[in-house]
Amino acid sequence: MINKSTTQRNYKRLVEYDLEQQHAPHFEGARKATFNLDQSYQDVIKRISLIEGTTKTEVIRRALNAYSELFGDEILFPSQQPQN
Repeated sequence: MINKSTTQRNYKRLVEYDLEQQHAPHFEGARKATFNLDQSYQDVIKRISLIEGTTKTEVIRRALNAYSELFGDEILFPSQQPQN
């Protein structure tokens, strides 16, 4: 469990990042990202992609979509929420 001061510091960092992204140029299309994953994670991604008949990239997209739903847009995108 994350303590309150760590949670507050992390949220402050998210808000700063969110504000930076509002002023950053937006690029159309896909951008490449590289991740260092243990072989066991790479194996699971490959196996899921074979079972679903899709790409490893699509497996990662679906996993991120599912994970982001745990937080919700109001937390992930604080600047897009109405100000009280």
